[in-house]
Amino acid sequence: SAWAQREDARAWASLAGEGKVKSGQVLAPDPQTGWERIRIENVEATSLTVPLVALENLRITEAAFAVRGQVRCSEVEGDAYLLMWSHFADGERCYSKTTDSSGPMRTLTGTSGWRWFVLPFTVTKREDRPTKLEIGLVLPGKGSVEIGPLSIIQFSPGEDPMEVPGQWWS
Repeated sequence: SAWAQREDARAWASLAGEGKVKSGQVLAPDPQTGWERIRIENVEATSLTVPLVALENLRITEAAFAVRGQVRCSEVEGDAYLLMWSHFADGERCYSKTTDSSGPMRTLTGTSGWRWFVLPFTVTKREDRPTKLEIGLVLPGKGSVEIGPLSIIQFSPGEDPMEVPGQWWS
């Protein structure tokens, strides 16, 4: 796969074709967005944790990186969130999740239109980089979430992983 680039958008159908999509329904591009998306729905009032995609053989070279994309939700009960596990060769795992009250790391709740999300991570106190990333979704109750194409971005020292395309403030 072409994850060695600084930014590489991956369509869900491509990931599904590689056997990397773990859950959800891949939907064709719609007239509003023009991109493929994956849809996850919880029809029960109980919590649902959904593994979405596992990415291996990464070529991450920078200490700071992020998975970025767009997300929208419909009638989500409670505070749902996206989760990224970073796996290292020695078995250590670390995570990032979208549980903030605002910005690109805010929770998914109620109904919202498309917006950017960011799952950033900075490797500290070690020299190696993750060998695998797992992206998942936690829905505490009923509702549906759609996620557009994912990009993995690497950041040079001093760059801000929280910046998203079209952002006019710094």
